[in-house]
Amino acid sequence: MAQTKKANLFVHFPSKKEVGLAYDLLTLLDGMKLNGLKVDKVNQTASVNGGAILWKVNGIPRSLNEVKTLNKKDVLRVEYSDNPSIRYQDKGIRAVINIVLKVRQNGGATHLSTLTGLNAGFFNGSLAGTYHHNKSEFAFAYTNNYRNYKEWKEDKSEEYIHNDGSSIKREQVGKPGILKYLIQSLNLSYVYQANSNTQYGLALAYSWDDSKKDIFYNMLQEGLSPYDRTINTRYEKKLPTLDLYFGKTFSNKDKLEFNLLGTYVTANNDYKLLDTSSKPLSLENLVDNKRYSMIGELVYKHTFSSLFQGSIGEQSLLSYSKNTYHSAGNYVDEQKERNHYIFAELSGSKGQFSYALGTGLKIFSIENSGQKQNTYSNHSSLSLSYSFPKDIFLRYSLSYSPNLPSLSALTMVQQQRDKLVTIKGNPSLGIEKDLAQNLFIQFKKNKLTTNLTLFHTKSFSPLFLSVRDDMKNNRFLLEHINGQSARSYGVKCQVQLNELWNCLDLSTYVNYANYKSTIREDESYTLNDLSWGIDLSAYWKQWAFQASYSKPSRSLFGDYITRGENNLASSLIWQHKSLAVYTTWNFMFQKDGATYESERIAKNLKSKGFVSITDNRNMITLGLICNLNFGKSFFKSKRSLHNHDSRNSILKAE
Repeated sequence: MAQTKKANLFVHFPSKKEVGLAYDLLTLLDGMKLNGLKVDKVNQTASVNGGAILWKVNGIPRSLNEVKTLNKKDVLRVEYSDNPSIRYQDKGIRAVINIVLKVRQNGGATHLSTLTGLNAGFFNGSLAGTYHHNKSEFAFAYTNNYRNYKEWKEDKSEEYIHNDGSSIKREQVGKPGILKYLIQSLNLSYVYQANSNTQYGLALAYSWDDSKKDIFYNMLQEGLSPYDRTINTRYEKKLPTLDLYFGKTFSNKDKLEFNLLGTYVTANNDYKLLDTSSKPLSLENLVDNKRYSMIGELVYKHTFSSLFQGSIGEQSLLSYSKNTYHSAGNYVDEQKERNHYIFAELSGSKGQFSYALGTGLKIFSIENSGQKQNTYSNHSSLSLSYSFPKDIFLRYSLSYSPNLPSLSALTMVQQQRDKLVTIKGNPSLGIEKDLAQNLFIQFKKNKLTTNLTLFHTKSFSPLFLSVRDDMKNNRFLLEHINGQSARSYGVKCQVQLNELWNCLDLSTYVNYANYKSTIREDESYTLNDLSWGIDLSAYWKQWAFQASYSKPSRSLFGDYITRGENNLASSLIWQHKSLAVYTTWNFMFQKDGATYESERIAKNLKSKGFVSITDNRNMITLGLICNLNFGKSFFKSKRSLHNHDSRNSILKAE
């Protein structure tokens, strides 16, 4: 795989072997071992260093659902940035991945993909197509993800500790429950290339989510006879969006881009709890949500020379959210949000050296049930890189950015979760400020590639969900607060050996991280974590075999520790022309299937939770992918703007 590197961009050209090993675009990216990229092959999702990715195709921002439907054989190169420019910092984007396609003689393409669990309630499907006619490009994509697990179970032990030292202990012994969801999306887009320098775009999208969970426990609590608990949750969401775009390249190669996006969200979350004890308890927290938003962005780029390339821009978001909390006497919580972000960036290169320097001003205001709050904050970033003659690449990056509280955290509403716990928002929350830096070193020689990353992050006034003793009401309160600080540092090491005996690739990684969270002066917590994984790929003619294992990492934020999903998996792929057939074996020899762990170590609450989905143990899936190209194409789109509304205003009691 050939590649070029700059301060904030890696360009990868996939090899014939990498294409042959993959059965779709996500597995192609996974096989490239891009720094920080993690692909979840079961759920068909991806993240970079735990954060969101902005996807593009030929420079046009696309959703992940649209990207997944691309034909892997059409990929010319992948432009990957795990250190994106200042313009994306206010959107919470951790990486930008642009898939540049080959110029095909065919002007249209169709895609069909299915993946079915043979011994579990599991199905992923997609259908997509594109067509070029004269100066127009039409595209559609439909995807769905369906799960119906009947052996979802959670065990939890808890000790609630009062300030006077007394405590309440209880055990929640899980019984098999139901986890069921259907997530669907439909995307329609149209691009008109008026001439080689002017482009117009229109995109319509509609997504709808429907999920439910039925959880059953046998409750054991000090001072009470054993009793049963049932929790039923239901979440529904519908999201239509309209996206308009204009791009103009001038004779001096300057470029102007404008993007306008409108969204309308309707959602509801229903939480029901039933305790059948001697003192029975029945709770229901039903929340309805409506949210309107409009997002605009204007960017201008100018090239002074190869050493100096500049861009300036402005992003604006206007939104209105209305939440009706039926359990709180039909309390209506209205929130109006205005966010303006003005940014500028200077970048360039000379010889083997490249740099990027950016800064931005964020002006944020929110009106929450009559209370107004205005804030001003700065975004800044710096990236420096150098390619040494002897196969060594070095990059240092530094960023400073504010992190706003979620709209749900700012609500004034309280909701009772059970007899012991109430959860509440906090309209007085301030802004978290994050400082992050890392040093990335890559050594590449013949068949060996080694990536080493040293990282350090520090958060000031971090946003925590904290537990405290509410003695007055004889219960415990989960509330959103600003802590004092949070920091993490560590090292990530990845080693790859490619084309061993011309039929084998081997990759392994080891990560170490140290976390510390200070909630108050007298309350701080630390965690050391070591995680590792190994991947093996073998290939012969039309066949490919892959196997992987990962020891999941743990992380600490506030007083809460989480552990990711475990998985030992393998796959076998057969490909012929436009057809690929594959089977996967997931959660091999794991009696509990997919498992997740959580732990709260607060001074007022000690708890451990263990979730298992035994439906997934030794899960075997069968997949089919068919791609067909036809017609004649003539242009590539060059759009680079993309906006979305990811803010959530519902306070959930679950």
